[in-house]
Amino acid sequence: MSCVIDRRFAVLTEFKLNESNASTKSTWFPYAMQNATVMHSTIALSAALLLATTPRVGHCDPALQQEGLYQKGQAMRQIREWCLQSNVSYCDSNRAAIMISISTMSTVEILYGNFEAAKAHLFGIYKLYEILNYQQEFSNEPVLRKSISFADLFLASALGSLPKFPLFHSYDISLPREIQNEAMRPQPHPIVATQCGRSVAQAFNYLRLAVCAIRSESIPSETIRMLINVADVKLLEILHSEVPDPPPAVPPSIVNLVTRASHLFLYISIRQIPIRASIIRVMADRLYDSMEEAVTQTGICTDCPEVVAWAACVGLLGTWEEVLGISSARANFLTVLDSIGLRYSRDSPWVSDDSLSSFLWDAERCSLHFRSTT
Repeated sequence: MSCVIDRRFAVLTEFKLNESNASTKSTWFPYAMQNATVMHSTIALSAALLLATTPRVGHCDPALQQEGLYQKGQAMRQIREWCLQSNVSYCDSNRAAIMISISTMSTVEILYGNFEAAKAHLFGIYKLYEILNYQQEFSNEPVLRKSISFADLFLASALGSLPKFPLFHSYDISLPREIQNEAMRPQPHPIVATQCGRSVAQAFNYLRLAVCAIRSESIPSETIRMLINVADVKLLEILHSEVPDPPPAVPPSIVNLVTRASHLFLYISIRQIPIRASIIRVMADRLYDSMEEAVTQTGICTDCPEVVAWAACVGLLGTWEEVLGISSARANFLTVLDSIGLRYSRDSPWVSDDSLSSFLWDAERCSLHFRSTT
C-alpha cells in the first residue's frame, strides 16, 4: 500500500492498495480502502483521536480540526444519501459499509464529547439491525462486529448505562496456561478476589488476563479484543443492573468504587483512550464521586486504605494537567492521597507497584505516566 500526502494540509489525497495482499473482510484499513464512506468516517475518527491527544486546550491544530469536520461531513452526506433510498430493507451490498460508518461516527462524537449525537447514531444502527434482521449475517462481517461492539460499549461507558447490543462472540476465551498463571501474580487483593462478589472477581480476572496477553505480544489481537469487551460488559452490568450474585461482604459503595476504578483503568491503560477525551474526564469524575461516597459512608480509609490509594492512583492516570475552569479532578485525587498521608513510592506499603498490582496495574506502562502527573 502507498499513499500521497498533500504537505500543505497534511491530508491524504491518493491511495494505492495491492488488493491481493489485503483482506477486506478481517482488517479495518483495507476494508476502508474499498469504500469511500468507511474511509471518510475512518479519517474523521483519526482526526478526533489526534485532537484528543493535543497537549493543552486551545492548542489544537486548526487544519486538523477543519479536516476532521470535513471528513465527518462527507461521511454523513453519504450515509444520508443511502438512508434516503426508497427501501433500505432490500438487498444492498453497501449496507454493511454504511453500518460500519454510522457506528464509527458514533465513536467520533463520543471523542468530541457529543454524547447525545453519538446516541442518535447508535439508535439508527440498532433500528437498521432490527429492520434488516442482520444478526444472521454478522458472522460474515467481522469489521462490522468490531465497529458496532466498540461504539456500543464506548457509548454505554460514556452515558453510564448498559450496552444496547449483545456481544457478538462467546464469553469462553481460551488462553495459554502461562498467561493464566501470570494473571494470578501477584495474588489478587481479598477485596477484589472475594469480598466484592463473584462478578467483580470475574471482571478483574478478564482485565488481568488482558494486561498479560498484551504484554506477552504472542496473543492474537482478536483474542485480546474479546477479553476486553467481556470485561467491559461485566463492569457495566455490575454498575447498572442487578447482578445475580450472593450479597458481597462489603458495602455497595465499596463495590461501586472498586468497579469504577477498574472501569477507568480499562479505558486508560488497556483500551488506551487519550486521557483528554471527554469520556475519560466523565469517568474520572464518576470515580471521584464514588470515592467520596465510600469514604463518607464506610471506614474504608482506616480498614483498607490500600483500596482508596489504588483508586486514587487510577484517577490520577485519567486526569490531565490543570486548565483553569476545565478540570479540578487531578487536584481532587491528590487531595485524597494527602488525606490518608500517602504518596506513590516503591517503599510505600500501600502506594507501590506491588500493592497497586494486587488490584490492576501495569508497572511498565503506567509508572512513567503516573509519575509525570504527581
